[in-house]
Amino acid sequence: MTYPKVYIILLNYNGWTDTIECLESVLRNDYPNYQVIVVDNNSP
Repeated sequence: MTYPKVYIILLNYNGWTDTIECLESVLRNDYPNYQVIVVDNNSP
């Protein structure tokens, strides 16, 4: 069975601890064909 490619975009703004927690959660998924993109929204 082929799985369509899924892109997961995480947006961060001055909340790197929340971003890390979310990223760890996303990486625990069982879906075989995905890519994670982390975007920092100009945090100071």
